[in-house]
Amino acid sequence: MNTAYSLHRFAVSKGYKVAIRCAEEGDVLQKSTTDWRKVKDAIESVCMTQMVIRDVEKKETIAWALIITHDNPEEWVSDYGCCEFMREWEKTI
Repeated sequence: MNTAYSLHRFAVSKGYKVAIRCAEEGDVLQKSTTDWRKVKDAIESVCMTQMVIRDVEKKETIAWALIITHDNPEEWVSDYGCCEFMREWEKTI
Protein backbone atom coordinates (compact mmCIF):
# COMPACT_ATOMS: atom_id res chain seq x y z
CA MET A 1 0.00 0.00 0.00
CA ASN A 2 1.16 3.50 -0.69
CA THR A 3 1.06 4.66 2.91
CA ALA A 4 3.46 6.84 4.83
CA TYR A 5 4.12 3.83 7.06
CA SER A 6 5.27 1.65 4.15
CA LEU A 7 7.51 4.43 2.84
CA HIS A 8 8.94 5.03 6.31
CA ARG A 9 9.61 1.33 6.81
CA PHE A 10 11.29 1.10 3.38
CA ALA A 11 13.47 4.16 4.07
CA VAL A 12 14.60 2.86 7.46
CA SER A 13 15.39 -0.57 5.95
CA LYS A 14 17.75 1.23 3.54
CA GLY A 15 19.52 3.00 6.40
CA TYR A 16 17.86 6.40 6.01
CA LYS A 17 15.98 8.65 8.41
CA VAL A 18 12.74 10.54 7.86
CA ALA A 19 11.96 14.17 8.60
CA ILE A 20 8.52 15.78 8.39
CA ARG A 21 7.79 19.31 7.18
CA CYS A 22 4.53 21.21 6.95
CA ALA A 23 3.77 21.21 3.22
CA GLU A 24 2.22 24.67 3.32
CA GLU A 25 4.49 26.59 5.69
CA GLY A 26 7.71 24.59 5.34
CA ASP A 27 8.15 24.35 9.12
CA VAL A 28 10.02 21.32 10.42
CA LEU A 29 7.50 19.28 12.41
CA GLN A 30 9.86 16.37 13.13
CA LYS A 31 13.63 16.26 12.73
CA SER A 32 15.21 13.24 11.02
CA THR A 33 14.38 10.06 12.92
CA THR A 34 13.71 6.35 12.49
CA ASP A 35 10.91 6.36 15.09
CA TRP A 36 7.55 5.75 13.38
CA ARG A 37 5.51 7.08 16.32
CA LYS A 38 7.24 10.47 16.13
CA VAL A 39 6.79 10.57 12.35
CA LYS A 40 3.12 9.61 12.60
CA ASP A 41 2.43 12.23 15.28
CA ALA A 42 4.04 14.93 13.12
CA ILE A 43 2.08 13.83 10.03
CA GLU A 44 -1.19 13.89 11.93
CA SER A 45 -0.53 17.34 13.39
CA VAL A 46 -1.51 19.05 10.10
CA CYS A 47 -3.54 18.13 7.01
CA MET A 48 -0.66 18.04 4.52
CA THR A 49 2.99 17.24 5.13
CA GLN A 50 6.14 16.54 3.21
CA MET A 51 8.02 13.39 4.20
CA VAL A 52 11.72 13.94 3.53
CA ILE A 53 13.97 10.87 3.28
CA ARG A 54 17.44 11.80 4.49
CA ASP A 55 20.91 10.32 4.52
CA VAL A 56 22.03 12.14 7.65
CA GLU A 57 25.65 10.98 7.43
CA LYS A 58 26.06 12.47 3.94
CA LYS A 59 23.67 15.34 4.78
CA GLU A 60 21.67 14.61 1.62
CA THR A 61 17.99 14.49 0.79
CA ILE A 62 17.33 11.18 -0.95
CA ALA A 63 13.64 11.65 -1.77
CA TRP A 64 10.43 13.37 -0.72
CA ALA A 65 6.74 12.54 -0.66
CA LEU A 66 3.57 14.54 -0.09
CA ILE A 67 1.33 13.07 2.60
CA ILE A 68 -2.29 14.21 2.88
CA THR A 69 -4.27 13.16 5.93
CA HIS A 70 -7.38 15.29 5.50
CA ASP A 71 -10.41 12.94 5.23
CA ASN A 72 -8.19 9.86 4.90
CA PRO A 73 -8.28 6.92 7.32
CA GLU A 74 -4.52 6.42 6.90
CA GLU A 75 -1.57 8.56 5.96
CA TRP A 76 -1.56 8.18 2.16
CA VAL A 77 1.32 9.14 -0.08
CA SER A 78 -0.41 11.32 -2.66
CA ASP A 79 2.59 12.54 -4.66
CA TYR A 80 6.36 12.15 -4.68
CA GLY A 81 9.50 13.12 -6.50
CA CYS A 82 10.70 10.88 -9.29
CA CYS A 83 14.03 9.29 -8.36
CA GLU A 84 15.63 5.85 -8.10
CA PHE A 85 14.73 5.48 -4.40
CA MET A 86 11.04 6.11 -5.06
CA ARG A 87 11.02 3.76 -8.06
CA GLU A 88 12.41 1.03 -5.77
CA TRP A 89 9.69 1.77 -3.20
CA GLU A 90 7.00 1.63 -5.90
CA LYS A 91 7.97 -2.00 -6.57
CA THR A 92 7.17 -2.88 -2.94
CA ILE A 93 3.63 -1.47 -2.90
